[in-house]
Amino acid sequence: MNESSDNSPGRLVKRVGRVLGVWGTNAQYRYFECVEACPSAARWLDVGCGRRIVPEWMVWEPRRCRDLLARFGLRVGVDVPYMSRNDEVQHRVAARIEKLAMADAAFGLITANMVVEHVEDPEEALVEVRRVLSSGGRFVFHTPNLLYPSMLLGHAATLLLPQKLKNRLVGAIEGRNEGDVFPTRYRCNTRGRIRRLARRAGLEVERLETVESIPSSLRSAQVVAVAELIFMWIVRMLRLSGLRSNLVVVLRKP
Repeated sequence: MNESSDNSPGRLVKRVGRVLGVWGTNAQYRYFECVEACPSAARWLDVGCGRRIVPEWMVWEPRRCRDLLARFGLRVGVDVPYMSRNDEVQHRVAARIEKLAMADAAFGLITANMVVEHVEDPEEALVEVRRVLSSGGRFVFHTPNLLYPSMLLGHAATLLLPQKLKNRLVGAIEGRNEGDVFPTRYRCNTRGRIRRLARRAGLEVERLETVESIPSSLRSAQVVAVAELIFMWIVRMLRLSGLRSNLVVVLRKP
Protein backbone atom coordinates (compact mmCIF):
# COMPACT_ATOMS: atom_id res chain seq x y z
CA MET A 1 0.00 0.00 0.00
CA ASN A 2 1.09 3.57 -0.56
CA GLU A 3 1.54 6.04 2.25
CA SER A 4 -1.12 8.65 2.78
CA SER A 5 -0.07 12.19 2.00
CA ASP A 6 -2.77 13.52 4.32
CA ASN A 7 -1.18 11.79 7.29
CA SER A 8 2.49 12.34 6.42
CA PRO A 9 4.76 13.99 8.98
CA GLY A 10 6.69 17.19 8.14
CA ARG A 11 9.54 17.52 5.69
CA LEU A 12 12.22 17.25 8.38
CA VAL A 13 10.86 13.93 9.61
CA LYS A 14 10.59 12.58 6.06
CA ARG A 15 14.15 13.67 5.26
CA VAL A 16 15.58 12.05 8.41
CA GLY A 17 13.63 8.86 7.81
CA ARG A 18 14.86 8.55 4.24
CA VAL A 19 18.47 9.30 5.19
CA LEU A 20 18.32 6.57 7.84
CA GLY A 21 16.58 4.21 5.42
CA VAL A 22 13.66 3.56 7.75
CA TRP A 23 10.93 5.40 5.88
CA GLY A 24 8.02 3.04 5.27
CA THR A 25 4.29 2.63 5.67
CA ASN A 26 2.24 2.88 8.81
CA ALA A 27 1.57 -0.37 10.73
CA GLN A 28 -2.15 0.24 10.18
CA TYR A 29 -1.69 -1.05 6.64
CA ARG A 30 -0.31 -4.39 7.83
CA TYR A 31 -3.21 -4.69 10.25
CA PHE A 32 -5.78 -4.20 7.50
CA GLU A 33 -3.91 -6.61 5.21
CA CYS A 34 -4.38 -9.25 7.92
CA VAL A 35 -8.08 -8.39 8.17
CA GLU A 36 -8.39 -8.71 4.39
CA ALA A 37 -6.63 -12.09 4.48
CA CYS A 38 -9.24 -13.55 6.86
CA PRO A 39 -11.95 -15.72 5.27
CA SER A 40 -15.16 -13.82 4.60
CA ALA A 41 -17.73 -14.21 7.35
CA ALA A 42 -21.36 -13.22 7.69
CA ARG A 43 -20.72 -11.08 10.77
CA TRP A 44 -17.90 -8.73 11.78
CA LEU A 45 -17.58 -7.23 15.27
CA ASP A 46 -15.18 -4.28 15.67
CA VAL A 47 -14.25 -3.57 19.29
CA GLY A 48 -13.42 0.05 20.06
CA CYS A 49 -14.92 1.14 16.75
CA GLY A 50 -14.75 4.87 17.54
CA ARG A 51 -15.77 7.11 14.66
CA ARG A 52 -14.56 4.73 11.94
CA ILE A 53 -13.37 1.16 11.40
CA VAL A 54 -10.94 2.34 8.70
CA PRO A 55 -8.92 5.43 9.77
CA GLU A 56 -10.00 8.56 7.94
CA TRP A 57 -6.54 9.11 6.46
CA MET A 58 -6.74 5.71 4.71
CA VAL A 59 -9.89 6.42 2.73
CA TRP A 60 -7.83 7.79 -0.16
CA GLU A 61 -8.08 4.15 -1.29
CA PRO A 62 -11.90 4.09 -1.24
CA ARG A 63 -12.54 1.08 -3.45
CA ARG A 64 -10.37 -1.20 -1.35
CA CYS A 65 -12.04 0.02 1.83
CA ARG A 66 -15.51 -0.45 0.36
CA ASP A 67 -14.65 -3.95 -0.86
CA LEU A 68 -13.43 -4.93 2.58
CA LEU A 69 -16.54 -3.64 4.34
CA ALA A 70 -18.85 -5.18 1.73
CA ARG A 71 -17.49 -8.70 2.36
CA PHE A 72 -19.45 -8.85 5.62
CA GLY A 73 -23.22 -8.92 5.72
CA LEU A 74 -23.38 -7.51 9.24
CA ARG A 75 -20.92 -5.09 10.85
CA VAL A 76 -21.35 -4.29 14.54
CA GLY A 77 -19.29 -1.77 16.49
CA VAL A 78 -18.62 -1.87 20.22
CA ASP A 79 -17.34 1.12 22.15
CA VAL A 80 -17.86 3.18 25.30
CA PRO A 81 -21.34 4.66 25.89
CA TYR A 82 -20.46 8.16 24.64
CA MET A 83 -18.93 6.97 21.36
CA SER A 84 -19.51 9.12 18.31
CA ARG A 85 -21.40 8.19 15.17
CA ASN A 86 -19.76 5.51 12.98
CA ASP A 87 -21.25 5.08 9.50
CA GLU A 88 -19.15 2.00 8.70
CA VAL A 89 -21.13 -0.23 11.07
CA GLN A 90 -24.84 -1.02 10.90
CA HIS A 91 -25.25 -1.37 14.67
CA ARG A 92 -23.41 0.11 17.64
CA VAL A 93 -23.36 -1.37 21.13
CA ALA A 94 -22.07 0.26 24.31
CA ALA A 95 -19.92 -2.40 25.98
CA ARG A 96 -16.41 -3.40 27.00
CA ILE A 97 -14.43 -6.20 25.42
CA GLU A 98 -14.52 -8.10 28.73
CA LYS A 99 -18.35 -8.10 28.62
CA LEU A 100 -19.50 -8.05 25.00
CA ALA A 101 -23.16 -8.87 25.68
CA MET A 102 -23.36 -10.88 22.44
CA ALA A 103 -24.63 -14.40 21.78
CA ASP A 104 -22.23 -17.34 21.76
CA ALA A 105 -20.50 -18.00 18.42
CA ALA A 106 -22.16 -14.93 16.89
CA PHE A 107 -19.26 -13.54 14.82
CA GLY A 108 -16.79 -14.98 12.34
CA LEU A 109 -14.43 -12.00 12.69
CA ILE A 110 -13.63 -9.78 15.68
CA THR A 111 -11.16 -6.92 15.36
CA ALA A 112 -9.56 -4.39 17.70
CA ASN A 113 -7.39 -1.58 16.34
CA MET A 114 -5.25 0.03 19.05
CA VAL A 115 -7.58 -1.15 21.82
CA VAL A 116 -5.91 -4.07 23.62
CA GLU A 117 -3.38 -1.79 25.34
CA HIS A 118 -6.28 -0.23 27.28
CA VAL A 119 -7.79 -3.50 28.56
CA GLU A 120 -7.82 -3.98 32.32
CA ASP A 121 -8.05 -7.80 32.28
CA PRO A 122 -6.83 -9.21 28.94
CA GLU A 123 -7.33 -12.84 29.95
CA GLU A 124 -11.00 -12.19 30.69
CA ALA A 125 -11.23 -10.29 27.40
CA LEU A 126 -9.78 -13.16 25.35
CA VAL A 127 -12.07 -15.69 27.02
CA GLU A 128 -15.01 -13.47 26.08
CA VAL A 129 -13.71 -13.10 22.52
CA ARG A 130 -13.47 -16.89 22.22
CA ARG A 131 -17.04 -17.26 23.45
CA VAL A 132 -18.40 -14.82 20.87
CA LEU A 133 -16.33 -16.17 17.95
CA SER A 134 -17.78 -18.91 15.78
CA SER A 135 -15.76 -22.08 15.21
CA GLY A 136 -12.74 -21.24 13.07
CA GLY A 137 -13.33 -17.50 13.56
CA ARG A 138 -10.48 -15.01 13.90
CA PHE A 139 -9.62 -12.25 16.33
CA VAL A 140 -7.33 -9.71 14.64
CA PHE A 141 -5.79 -6.92 16.68
CA HIS A 142 -3.18 -4.20 16.34
CA THR A 143 -1.47 -2.77 19.42
CA PRO A 144 1.83 -1.16 20.53
CA ASN A 145 4.77 -3.39 21.46
CA LEU A 146 5.65 -2.63 25.08
CA LEU A 147 9.25 -3.79 24.49
CA TYR A 148 9.86 -1.08 21.89
CA PRO A 149 12.46 1.17 23.62
CA SER A 150 10.63 4.49 23.42
CA MET A 151 7.32 2.83 24.32
CA LEU A 152 8.86 1.24 27.40
CA LEU A 153 10.46 4.51 28.48
CA GLY A 154 7.30 6.50 27.82
CA HIS A 155 5.13 4.03 29.71
CA ALA A 156 7.46 4.07 32.71
CA ALA A 157 7.43 7.87 32.75
CA THR A 158 3.66 8.22 32.43
CA LEU A 159 3.04 5.84 35.34
CA LEU A 160 4.03 8.78 37.52
CA LEU A 161 1.68 11.26 35.86
CA PRO A 162 -2.03 11.83 36.59
CA GLN A 163 -4.37 10.73 33.79
CA LYS A 164 -5.55 14.28 32.98
CA LEU A 165 -1.99 15.41 32.38
CA LYS A 166 -1.28 12.31 30.25
CA ASN A 167 -4.36 13.08 28.16
CA ARG A 168 -3.10 16.60 27.52
CA LEU A 169 0.40 15.42 26.61
CA VAL A 170 -0.83 12.70 24.23
CA GLY A 171 -3.32 15.11 22.70
CA ALA A 172 -0.59 17.70 22.11
CA ILE A 173 2.00 15.25 20.76
CA GLU A 174 -0.31 13.21 18.54
CA GLY A 175 -2.77 15.92 17.61
CA ARG A 176 -5.71 13.99 19.06
CA ASN A 177 -8.81 15.14 20.91
CA GLU A 178 -8.26 14.66 24.65
CA GLY A 179 -11.64 12.90 24.81
CA ASP A 180 -10.23 10.17 22.55
CA VAL A 181 -7.33 9.38 24.93
CA PHE A 182 -7.96 6.51 27.36
CA PRO A 183 -5.87 5.02 30.20
CA THR A 184 -3.28 2.51 28.98
CA ARG A 185 -2.48 -0.76 30.80
CA TYR A 186 -0.15 -2.64 28.38
CA ARG A 187 -1.07 -6.02 29.91
CA CYS A 188 -1.18 -7.89 26.60
CA ASN A 189 1.58 -6.10 24.72
CA THR A 190 4.50 -8.50 24.32
CA ARG A 191 4.71 -11.60 22.15
CA GLY A 192 5.30 -13.87 25.14
CA ARG A 193 2.38 -12.43 27.07
CA ILE A 194 0.04 -12.74 24.08
CA ARG A 195 0.98 -16.41 23.55
CA ARG A 196 0.39 -17.26 27.21
CA LEU A 197 -2.94 -15.47 27.41
CA ALA A 198 -4.14 -16.96 24.13
CA ARG A 199 -3.31 -20.47 25.32
CA ARG A 200 -5.19 -19.95 28.58
CA ALA A 201 -8.20 -18.62 26.69
CA GLY A 202 -8.25 -21.56 24.28
CA LEU A 203 -7.23 -19.59 21.19
CA GLU A 204 -4.58 -20.57 18.64
CA VAL A 205 -1.93 -18.07 17.53
CA GLU A 206 -2.21 -17.98 13.74
CA ARG A 207 -0.04 -14.90 13.23
CA LEU A 208 2.03 -12.81 15.62
CA GLU A 209 4.18 -10.13 14.00
CA THR A 210 6.21 -7.18 15.18
CA VAL A 211 5.90 -4.36 12.64
CA GLU A 212 7.72 -1.09 12.04
CA SER A 213 5.60 2.03 11.83
CA ILE A 214 6.52 5.55 10.80
CA PRO A 215 5.53 8.12 13.45
CA SER A 216 2.89 9.67 11.20
CA SER A 217 0.69 10.68 14.13
CA LEU A 218 3.45 12.94 15.48
CA ARG A 219 3.13 15.72 12.94
CA SER A 220 2.90 18.36 15.68
CA ALA A 221 6.06 17.14 17.47
CA GLN A 222 8.89 16.94 14.96
CA VAL A 223 11.62 16.34 17.57
CA VAL A 224 9.70 13.40 19.02
CA ALA A 225 9.10 11.98 15.55
CA VAL A 226 12.81 12.21 14.67
CA ALA A 227 13.69 10.43 17.93
CA GLU A 228 11.23 7.67 16.98
CA LEU A 229 12.95 7.25 13.60
CA ILE A 230 16.35 6.99 15.28
CA PHE A 231 14.96 4.27 17.59
CA MET A 232 13.64 2.45 14.51
CA TRP A 233 17.06 2.66 12.84
CA ILE A 234 18.84 1.28 15.92
CA VAL A 235 16.36 -1.60 16.20
CA ARG A 236 16.82 -2.42 12.51
CA MET A 237 20.63 -2.16 12.59
CA LEU A 238 20.83 -4.49 15.59
CA ARG A 239 18.31 -6.86 13.95
CA LEU A 240 16.13 -6.77 17.05
CA SER A 241 12.87 -7.65 15.34
CA GLY A 242 11.20 -8.33 18.69
CA LEU A 243 11.64 -4.67 19.58
CA ARG A 244 9.74 -3.21 16.61
CA SER A 245 7.12 -0.65 17.59
CA ASN A 246 3.83 -2.46 16.85
CA LEU A 247 2.23 -5.88 17.14
CA VAL A 248 -0.23 -7.31 14.62
CA VAL A 249 -1.89 -10.50 15.83
CA VAL A 250 -4.35 -13.05 14.45
CA LEU A 251 -5.85 -15.52 16.95
CA ARG A 252 -8.10 -18.34 15.80
CA LYS A 253 -10.82 -20.23 17.64
CA PRO A 254 -10.27 -23.96 16.98
